[in-house]
Amino acid sequence: MKNAIAVVVGVLTASILGFAEGAETARYSGAVSLPSNPNLALRTGSIPPQPGVELFVFDTTGGPGTAPYGTTYTLTFKTSEQPATIVAIPGSVLSSTYSAGTSGDAEFPDELVIEFTHENYAGGVEADLPGPPSDFSIAILPAGANGIPESLRGSYMATNISPFSWRLIPPSATSPSFGFELSGNNGQTAFFDLFVPNTLLADWSALLGRPVTSGDLALFSNNYQASTRFVPIADAIPGALIGIQFRFNPTSNQVVDLDTAAPSEPEAASQRSLSSPKALPPGAKVTKRFTVREAPPLSLLATSRVVTYRRFVTLYGWAKAGSANEFVRISRQLVPRSAGPAKPVFKRVRLDADGKFVTRFRMLRTSLFKAEHRSAGGIRSRTKALRITVRGRRR
Repeated sequence: MKNAIAVVVGVLTASILGFAEGAETARYSGAVSLPSNPNLALRTGSIPPQPGVELFVFDTTGGPGTAPYGTTYTLTFKTSEQPATIVAIPGSVLSSTYSAGTSGDAEFPDELVIEFTHENYAGGVEADLPGPPSDFSIAILPAGANGIPESLRGSYMATNISPFSWRLIPPSATSPSFGFELSGNNGQTAFFDLFVPNTLLADWSALLGRPVTSGDLALFSNNYQASTRFVPIADAIPGALIGIQFRFNPTSNQVVDLDTAAPSEPEAASQRSLSSPKALPPGAKVTKRFTVREAPPLSLLATSRVVTYRRFVTLYGWAKAGSANEFVRISRQLVPRSAGPAKPVFKRVRLDADGKFVTRFRMLRTSLFKAEHRSAGGIRSRTKALRITVRGRRR
């Protein structure tokens, strides 16, 4: 249960945990306003996960008792500038606001206020934590360092992996894409929230020479499109938010959206991919790269590129210009044998409200699949061929 706790006027002074490597001065003060119930404490001695990060680890046992998971905290940081991004672990960011010249401190004149709900860590991360599992952490990354653009200011990421197991993938002047690289134990399930500010979308619009809005975005898992369910946020810092659940599985890039499941969500395939990780040595690390960029006009993906004879394969994808109840046409062409190519067969698949389609094919021979969509406005899009190889009795 979420229990909102207000920030008290008193300020606890403590050192920042792990200054940026090579930094001359910190950009965020060690003076942080902390809730008094329970009495939080700043834990010392932690090393940030990458250069340029200032990491704050909060000990929830600093007072009379440990607050229950689900407690909401409002934390106020004195700052010298607005951060490029915030990483909150483990839990969810409810809001992040920045105000200039309100702290009353000459060295750190501004304030950053983060409303954060503390949740459980993913299972199996205890050995990689800076303290007990009851801790939580806030990491702050300034703009301008390590190629991080100012247009990223206001972004945030929240997850429940170890606070040492992530790395920012910043956008560049030539690549309209950004995200995070996460590492976890094989088979571990976690969640991932990412907020993209409108200032970054404005930068991408200028780079691409056309408007880019939240409706144009897609989340990619290891370079494979995984979701388009970005929710526009009209807040003090406007932008778009996406939340997913995923498993550290080296053979699957599927995710499950954390909001209401779409009617066409391939539940059986998604659950198999989340619960059946590839056999690896105990404790083996798996890395996931989650990035945001403009969605392609039409995508076509498969739950597996190699299928056992007579088994089914699930094909899915998104039509960017598509609307609910429109159709995507899937063509299937058998890979030629000595007798020559067979005639292609076609199947029409209905789009859901997200512009997503899902269908299944029984695989008897290796085949090439293509998708084609024509929107109500006449926008036509096609995909390249996707090869699904059949192994077993026949090819």
